[in-house]
Amino acid sequence: MTMITGDKRSGVRIALAPLEVRANTFVRAFTECLRAGGFDTVAYGYEPEFPPGTDVVIFHWPNRFFAPASDAAAEAAEQLLAAWRSARAAGTRFLWVAHNVHPHDSAPQRHALTRDFIACLDGIIHLSHDSRDAIDAAHRPAVAWELVTRHGHYRDLFVTPVRPWPSRDSGIRLGYVGRVRPYKNLESLLACSAEIAVPDLRMMIAGFRHDEAYAAKVEALAAGRADVRLDLRSSFLSEPELEAAIDDCHALVLPYRCILNSGSALLALSRDRPVLAPRLGGLQEIQNRVGDHWLRLYDGDLTPATLGSFVALLRSHDGGRCDLSAYEWGPIGAELCSFIDEVV
Repeated sequence: MTMITGDKRSGVRIALAPLEVRANTFVRAFTECLRAGGFDTVAYGYEPEFPPGTDVVIFHWPNRFFAPASDAAAEAAEQLLAAWRSARAAGTRFLWVAHNVHPHDSAPQRHALTRDFIACLDGIIHLSHDSRDAIDAAHRPAVAWELVTRHGHYRDLFVTPVRPWPSRDSGIRLGYVGRVRPYKNLESLLACSAEIAVPDLRMMIAGFRHDEAYAAKVEALAAGRADVRLDLRSSFLSEPELEAAIDDCHALVLPYRCILNSGSALLALSRDRPVLAPRLGGLQEIQNRVGDHWLRLYDGDLTPATLGSFVALLRSHDGGRCDLSAYEWGPIGAELCSFIDEVV
């Protein structure tokens, strides 16, 4: 990453929720951008009191304010917001990195806690222009600062070299890697791959059993199919295992029902694997930069015809390196740090 200088930043303390998270290198890269810019970064775990000297609090996934699991959880969240209002009045700034409009796999709802959380914010960091439009339509935030930036690529974060594109002599291998949960819509992927009946097509699904009932459903749908290989685990794949799983595929398919920003798409593109995904959220902006040759988008539901067309594309794909120059972390980090300069 490019080092961003700024002597005054060393006295600015940023508390991040979370500072780092297992199986999500984006958070680590985001934090490193702030550190490289000269800010003092510390972890925050939603306690009523912030680390001493906190000037800015940044939230990545504040899900507890969107769909509380119980009355007790809602009451605890409201008490937390009351403490934050006092801190905000004293000068602490609150920022949200808007990864999604609502928590995944939960029905959108206009909850009072959501309204109160949005009202506590001083600024929002968006990872696409579509994000800004979607957040505005859903929440109408009256924030003083907004930044529209990009989700950085993963090429500088990998622990293993990218393997060359696989030979097609033994057929086409499609894959999905990531958490196994309902909004990922893996049942459609399995149904479509079965219906097109391409003899040399193989499907691999690997990831963490985030939703046990849904993982069991995926296993039932794949049972008896020689063309499908499952690797569903009760723990996350290690970084080398994740990277190897992607490299073993010719392309990844992400048949999401809903998405705002997709780190998984950029993860695959960072390892020079084409992606098939729905035309949702910020994916159109990524396609505009990398081209239809690398990111193929479809409208509506995934269909056998769409999947078959993608397989045909892969048969003529020349491999190579995906141009991700628009997603370098250096410029993204400079934007983040300049934005926080304005906020404080």
